Amino acid sequence: MRKLLLILITAFLTACAGSDSAPYSEDKIAKQFQIPTDGTANLYIYRDSSWGVSLGIDIYVNGQYIATTGADSYAYLSKLKPGKYKIESYLSVSDWKSWITVDLQPNTNTYIWQDLKLGQKVYLREVTERVGKIGVKEGRLLLH
Repeated sequence: MRKLLLILITAFLTACAGSDSAPYSEDKIAKQFQIPTDGTANLYIYRDSSWGVSLGIDIYVNGQYIATTGADSYAYLSKLKPGKYKIESYLSVSDWKSWITVDLQPNTNTYIWQDLKLGQKVYLREVTERVGKIGVKEGRLLLH
């Protein structure tokens, strides 16, 4: 009985932990951090914390659903037109929502850190390339 209960709890936590992972080959390509040369921009939105491991956080960019992050995961959007983008995060178990506007520049990578704090509050912050790469490298790419 204990073994069955453990399996059910594990399955539940896995199901709640976010969107499905992309294939390893896509994750590997995204982690090469290639900077576009065609005037477009890349956007990484990552969550590198195991705090609230069973809580999925929805990501929207300009009102369009992208993915649901779990612990140590990230979304990668490539070849975006330069300009302003509104990134929103919603935690389904609370009324808390967070948003940030970023101005994507041509031929750049931009990194947004999604952080879950005590009290089920989500925060979004633009971080430096060095910090962003470290966070993304720890995670798994999500399908979107």
